[in-house]
Amino acid sequence: MAFKRLSRLSIYKSAWINLYSDRVETEDGSIIENYHQLDYPKESVVVIVSKGNQICLIKSHRYTINKTNIELPAGYVENNEDPKNAVIREVKEETGLTISHPDFMFSFYPSNGMSNQIIHVFTVETKSDIIIPIKHEGIEDVFWMDIKDVEELVDSNKLTDGITLIALMKYLRSLNKE
Repeated sequence: MAFKRLSRLSIYKSAWINLYSDRVETEDGSIIENYHQLDYPKESVVVIVSKGNQICLIKSHRYTINKTNIELPAGYVENNEDPKNAVIREVKEETGLTISHPDFMFSFYPSNGMSNQIIHVFTVETKSDIIIPIKHEGIEDVFWMDIKDVEELVDSNKLTDGITLIALMKYLRSLNKE
């Protein structure tokens, strides 16, 4: 038996995130009075853009932690948009690169104990060297990095964005299996 929502109080709502306090009945019949739920009304995508032995990365300043992180291009899937089209749009917006035919890799829930956020991971190979950095929501730089150097960033704990880490770790693991 799954947990059963008995009631829901909306604490905050926006186009990007909602916060609810649910009253929930558990499997054994006990009641949780305030089960806080983060609701993401839009799905998200992240993409590993590769060119030969290099990966396209961005440096983005994040207000929430007041730090600049190295990340993969990522963003929301707009209403009625196919996730593949969201990948193509986000890569263009954040890097200036024109890509086509991204390959779906996997999906995951980064915080399934408290949110329904889902991230779809894609890969795409490009032949283009040309990156046109676009000032977009805190992006400070866009650059190519050799896969060996990306592995070193992961191994040395210099990448701290969870979505980037999960996507890259699975991607790098798939390369090592080949």
